[in-house]
Amino acid sequence: MFSYARSAPFLQDYTEHNRKAKLCSLFGGVLFGFGWLIFVDAAAWSGFLLQPEGWDVVRYNAVPLFLASVFLFALNLVDIDELRAAEYDSRLGGRARWSLCWLCMCGVLGAMAVISSVVFVVQSTSQSQKLDDSWLAGTAVCGCLFICVGAIVFWVGKGHEVAPL
Repeated sequence: MFSYARSAPFLQDYTEHNRKAKLCSLFGGVLFGFGWLIFVDAAAWSGFLLQPEGWDVVRYNAVPLFLASVFLFALNLVDIDELRAAEYDSRLGGRARWSLCWLCMCGVLGAMAVISSVVFVVQSTSQSQKLDDSWLAGTAVCGCLFICVGAIVFWVGKGHEVAPL
C-alpha cells in the first residue's frame, strides 16, 4: 500500500500547518466578530441609536474599534516567516527591516486603539451620570481587546510556512 507520508514527509507538515492556519483563522475571526458584536449590541441596548444626539456618542466610542480593525488589517501585511528568518541573520535585509518597522507601527496602532478606548471610558464616567454612557464605553474597551487579540491570533496562525523539499 502506497503512503504519502513515507514518500513525501513534508506533506504531513503541510497538512498540519493548514489545519493550524484554519483553526487560527476561524478563532481570530470569531474574536473579531465578537468584539464588534458586543459594541453594536451595547449601542442598541442603551437606546443611543433612537436618540438624535445618541449617534454622536456611538460614533465617538466607535473610533477605537475602527483603529483596532485597521490594526488587524495592517498587522496581516507583515510576513511572520520573514521576521523569523531575519532573527537568525546578523544583519537585517531591506525587506526584513521594513517589516520590522511596519510591525512596530502596528503595535503603536493597536496600543493607541486600546488606550483611546480606556480614555473614553474614564471621560464618559467622569462627565456623565448615566450608566448607559459608561456601559457603551466599557464595551468599546472589551471590543478593542477582542479585535486586537483576534488580529494577533490570526497573524500568528498564518505563519510557519512549509515549503516542499
